[in-house]
Amino acid sequence: VAPGPHLAGASGEGAGGHAAHDAEVVPVPSRVHVQLPKLLNGVSIPVYEDEPSSIIAYTLASIEHATLIQNPPKGGGAGERKMSAGMMASMRARLGSGDRGERPDIFSPSWYYEDPGAVEQILNDPMQKPLKVSFQDLAKCEKFSANPSTVTRFTCTAYCPRQFHALRRVFCGGEAGFIRSMSRCNPWKATGGKSGSTFSRTRCERYILKYVSKTEFKMFTEQLSTAYFKFMAKACFRNLPTVLSKILGCYQLSWKRANGDRMLSKYAIVMPNVFYATHVTHIFDLKGSVRNRYVKAKPGEAVLLDENFLEYTRGFPIPIEEKTNDEMRHAIRNDSKFLCDMGVVDYSVLVGLNEKTRVMAIGIIDYVRQYTWERRIETGVKSMGMITGKASPTVISPENYKVRFQLATERYFMMAPCQTSRAGLPVLRTMRRPVIVPTTKPKPPPGPPPASAVKAAREMIMRGKKQVEEKSKSDAEKKGRGQ
Repeated sequence: VAPGPHLAGASGEGAGGHAAHDAEVVPVPSRVHVQLPKLLNGVSIPVYEDEPSSIIAYTLASIEHATLIQNPPKGGGAGERKMSAGMMASMRARLGSGDRGERPDIFSPSWYYEDPGAVEQILNDPMQKPLKVSFQDLAKCEKFSANPSTVTRFTCTAYCPRQFHALRRVFCGGEAGFIRSMSRCNPWKATGGKSGSTFSRTRCERYILKYVSKTEFKMFTEQLSTAYFKFMAKACFRNLPTVLSKILGCYQLSWKRANGDRMLSKYAIVMPNVFYATHVTHIFDLKGSVRNRYVKAKPGEAVLLDENFLEYTRGFPIPIEEKTNDEMRHAIRNDSKFLCDMGVVDYSVLVGLNEKTRVMAIGIIDYVRQYTWERRIETGVKSMGMITGKASPTVISPENYKVRFQLATERYFMMAPCQTSRAGLPVLRTMRRPVIVPTTKPKPPPGPPPASAVKAAREMIMRGKKQVEEKSKSDAEKKGRGQ
């Protein structure tokens, strides 16, 4: 990093009267910003103009974000929450002081959320206003005060900040590791999708940033977020099985200069990488539809679709150990019912297989699209092809989509018991679930039906058989009289 003016020509006398070498000057690229306003606990996070995740990392470590987490506002509603000048000065003096012992450490996993009940309460709280944080490079402001057109101003709006902070506390172990991962990212090309979305992946490969349209972003933050956090609270604290790929943050990002250079607003959704730390040889994106769901590619070259999966398995389901199969089936039913109730369609289950280790990783993704009037028109137009024998379109009504999705996953995977461990060959692996004792006891499994119910069922079957025989006999007599 290039030193300041007071260090540029600094020199000192070493042993024997020789002058020490001048400090080496390493120029900082114009896209990198290092001398930014002070962060909480003295953390220093450089921001890269071409790496949007660094803007998110800086925002999560800012005084503004810490203030909102520590002192949540009493009022909610739409709009954006901004800190007043007096509040910011007070919080900077208290949180940004040099004495670490007097400051709360929001990066500590135990800070603020020592009681798991507090996390559950926050996830069930009503949504608050989004937090808007703006900042600029202080050094460049001083250096180019005569030419302010070169100064870059960054803006990050964090939606549902308290709820996502609590969710990351559960699934990511706190903010420190998450911020460290988000500090750098690279563009990432995800093949196989038809949505046209672009992606970035953190350099540790643990998290994915999906850049969606403003419509989809608002659809989640304004219509789905409340139900989503309540569902996540049940999954964390009520022992509700789920394989949803968790959404860990929603951010609107932008930067601009006075000279006109800018990055237009990006709407980023942060999710975990389903295949993090898991080597997979085959990746499938399964929706349960076989209409235009085939990709001409070899395994490992692209994300394959439903027809590729059926071709790979030769029409046979993949065997899974009994306990895991039950958990996966319950999870998919819970998730698809939740998404159906929210009117969401076009979601899919991402499946990664490793043939050597016989390991499978799964996660439901792309669940931010509701069944709008545009989708209804698309369904109606594409359904006309069924007259010529084509399969039903991929996007159908939420209820029909749920039923088709559940039936397809039951055809794709099956329970395979064995004599010793009652286990099949593959082992299901999903994102790490928190080890939390449920607050309510799970319901015991249903016992066998009573004898009266069995007797009634048998009688009903016998009556049905008798009616069929009588009808067949009557039809035969009528046919004989007619001849």
